[in-house]
Amino acid sequence: MDGIKAFLVTWFGFDQKDAQVIGIHPKYLFTTLDKQAYETYRAKVDSRYTKAYRYYHTALVENNLFQDKAIPRMPQIRNLNFCLNLLLM
Repeated sequence: MDGIKAFLVTWFGFDQKDAQVIGIHPKYLFTTLDKQAYETYRAKVDSRYTKAYRYYHTALVENNLFQDKAIPRMPQIRNLNFCLNLLLM
């Protein structure tokens, strides 16, 4: 056997939703695309990489990798009592 071609991970949460992840080796995934779709994908990947590389190195030089946020990204819970009351869940 010459390497892993694909894998499946199943996770069973405790009173939470279950999850499954399927991973496919890029060699097998990209062979399903035609040349034009692959070139479009590569252009997007290269663009994202260039932007991320520039952002990371600028932040590294300017010493601002971590930026504290005053407002959380997720909306605040309006009624915290609902989350704390186990009888309502």
